[in-house]
Order: sequence, then C-alpha cells, then structure tokens
Amino acid sequence: MSDRMMDAFVRFARTGNPGWSPYTVPGRETMVFDRVSRVVRDPRRWERELFARVPYIQPGS
Repeated sequence: MSDRMMDAFVRFARTGNPGWSPYTVPGRETMVFDRVSRVVRDPRRWERELFARVPYIQPGS
C-alpha cells in the first residue's frame, strides 16, 4: 500500500497527474487506496451531508 501511494504522490509531484481523473465539486471523485484501489464518486456522502446541516461557528468570534 505504501509503495502504491508513494508512486502516486511521486507521479503527481513530477507531472501534476497522479494517474486518475481530477477531483471536481459536482462529482467529488476520490481515490480510495485499498487492496484494489479505485476512484469513488462522493464517498461517505451521507456524512458530508449530515455535517453540512450543522452551522459553523468560527472559534473566538
């Protein structure tokens, strides 16, 4: 796993392309590194939507 992640980071540092399609806000494509790594569209969407309902209060304001 470490080698796969390191290869992707090095490839990105050298070329600007990690080897998968770029993230977009509408699709929220995210690379999930696992035994079989894959790009997942909007992973953990339910969590993001849950926390989006909570108002953000800037600390110290």
